[in-house]
Amino acid sequence: MEVRFSTFGNRYVIIIFGVQIVGWIGLVATFDHSPGPVVDWVQMLPELARLLLLPLAILSIPAVGIALGVGWVLSLGGLPPESIPPLLIARGDVLVFASAYAVAVGSAWVVTRITGSEYFDDNSVA
Repeated sequence: MEVRFSTFGNRYVIIIFGVQIVGWIGLVATFDHSPGPVVDWVQMLPELARLLLLPLAILSIPAVGIALGVGWVLSLGGLPPESIPPLLIARGDVLVFASAYAVAVGSAWVVTRITGSEYFDDNSVA
């Protein structure tokens, strides 16, 4: 089996990942959750702009759920997610980024199977 780069980084993966991250930022900005520069910027947007981010926040729920589950397992092992330094946005963003990427790859695989796209073919591993 041959793994192609496009399997893990095609346009569907990038779009789905980006939508989830923007939705997660909107979700974090909705609740005053130790704002960083990005969240602070979103909180300063007009209320209508923030309301437009809420549908994207719904799309980020699978990644947030996976990140919470992984964080719970890590905390059982003695490594609470709060101990992982944030990359860009807030505590736990590393877990959310990884979860969003995993959801994006799985979702892109489903989308390409449904649409019959060439990004995932029978010789690639998703």
